[in-house]
Order: sequence, then C-alpha cells, then structure tokens
Amino acid sequence: MKNTYLVLAILFGSFLFAQENNPSVHLEKVTEDIVMIKVFHDNGEIAQSGFVKNNKLEGKWESFTASGDRVSTGNYKEGKKVGQWFFWNEDELTEVAFHENKISSVNLWKDSKTSIALK
Repeated sequence: MKNTYLVLAILFGSFLFAQENNPSVHLEKVTEDIVMIKVFHDNGEIAQSGFVKNNKLEGKWESFTASGDRVSTGNYKEGKKVGQWFFWNEDELTEVAFHENKISSVNLWKDSKTSIALK
C-alpha cells in the first residue's frame, strides 16, 4: 500500500498543484494487486478515476471538470498509454493514438468534422 501512495503522489502531483483547492482521494482495493483510485473536486464531483495494478497504471482512466464534463479518457497497460485516447475541449474533440507509449497519430474534430490528421 505504501508503494500505491508513491504512485499516487507521482501520478497526481501536477494535477493536484494545478487545482485551486486540493481534491480528496479515495482508494478502494479491488483485488490483492489492483486498487481503484478516485479523485474528487471540492464540490464532490469526480475529477479523475482509474486503476493501479502492481503499482502501475492499468485499464481505463477518465478525467472530468468540476461541473462533471468529461475532459479525457484512455487506457493504460502496465503503466503505458495504449490505444485511442480522447480529449474534450469545449467544441473540439482530439483523438490521440498511442503505440508503445508514444503518439502515433492525432485527429482533431470540430463540429463533427475531422479538421486535422497528423501521422
């Protein structure tokens, strides 16, 4: 459990310092080696959620604004970003594909149309 707190400190360090108010963190042991993490804004809305397995980020991770709007969603496998990640910013949606923990492509949608495709 001590290592989990270390992972949390590293994981949320920049996130926590960027917030005006410190959100609360809730840890729930799912199995012997998996912990669900939920970080809440001061107003009680969820800020971030995901899992840590064997002290590495694992599975689906999501982030939300204090008003409950989704900011990002994506997956980790053994601590590395994998597959498609999505980032919402007002009227834009950015899709970022990861391969071997590196960005392999980026697509930006505005008003339901692809406006930029980088590969």
